[in-house]
Amino acid sequence: MKLYLFSLCGTFFLSFLAMKYEKESPKRKIFLFLLIFFLILISGFRVDGTVESDEWNYRYMFDGYIGKSFDSIELNLFKEPGFKILIWSLSRIGFSNQSLIFVTAAFTITVFMFFIHQYSNNFSLASFIFVAGGNFFTSMNIMRQYLAIAIILLGFRWIIKKKFIRFLPYVFIASLFHVSAWVMIFYYFFLNIKELKKKIVPVLIIAAIVMVNFSRIMGSLEGTTYGEYQSQYASSGYGVSLIRILFWGIFAGFIFINRNKQSNTERASVQIKNGYYLSTLLLMLAKVYVYITRLDYTSLCNSIMISEIPTVFTKRSEKIVEIAIMGIFFIYGYYQVVVVGGYNNMSNLIFRFI
Repeated sequence: MKLYLFSLCGTFFLSFLAMKYEKESPKRKIFLFLLIFFLILISGFRVDGTVESDEWNYRYMFDGYIGKSFDSIELNLFKEPGFKILIWSLSRIGFSNQSLIFVTAAFTITVFMFFIHQYSNNFSLASFIFVAGGNFFTSMNIMRQYLAIAIILLGFRWIIKKKFIRFLPYVFIASLFHVSAWVMIFYYFFLNIKELKKKIVPVLIIAAIVMVNFSRIMGSLEGTTYGEYQSQYASSGYGVSLIRILFWGIFAGFIFINRNKQSNTERASVQIKNGYYLSTLLLMLAKVYVYITRLDYTSLCNSIMISEIPTVFTKRSEKIVEIAIMGIFFIYGYYQVVVVGGYNNMSNLIFRFI
């Protein structure tokens, strides 16, 4: 609870101060960097007390690389060699496994916050949703995929500019950390659909086909790098909670219905909007199996699009709506992060000196 409140209050305070200045103002950039620094301190010096969490496994993996020669590392193009090289390099320098936590946090958070700052019109609300909505805390656990997502976001401008060839290197580099990044080749074309309304029926039909044939799709993973997911699904496959789906789905439905009323700026591009709908669609598919969310590379678009909701209302009502959204996300975040997510087991090295 303390970590959640501390993260949320600090994020709101610093992003709110940043919003007081023009986008290109040096003072705004100072508060942006302070916010990034603050979140890096929270995430980079964290210690997860949950045994066999992803973070715990990465620490264990790091310790296993200490003293190893480079030749002893099993490098396979389809088994995320980038992450192995990163771990080996940090261990070779002589750092502890906390260095892996810090380096991944520093990179992902820096990229994420610059992305939100660049494409959002309401930076403070978008930042608040980023933390309360779960992206920030999820990045603390599935670090390897979030490294891949950060790399993809670095190349997002090429999706917007429709430069497929220039975007491909980012997909390749991201796949070195998480092989699922290759789905971005297909997402590239989905994100560039101009009139999604006209394509929504075939998209939903494809989604329905995937859900009906999901057992066969999971069966094809047997014997591959991700065979463990197939085993988990076969033994005790479970999906995302209905509460989570309804929560994000209601926001997505409202935004889709009122899509022509929102502020139509260059920053809120077609690709950002489609990224939001894609993220919501994958969440709905995850009702069949929770790990479908691992294919979600556009979840940061959620924070940006939901932060645009107040623009649907009159000027007099915008602030009230904004406060209401913050209140809703605060409650949802507490439930999802603290109660369900288990991040109440997480502490921070900095807290020991406060």
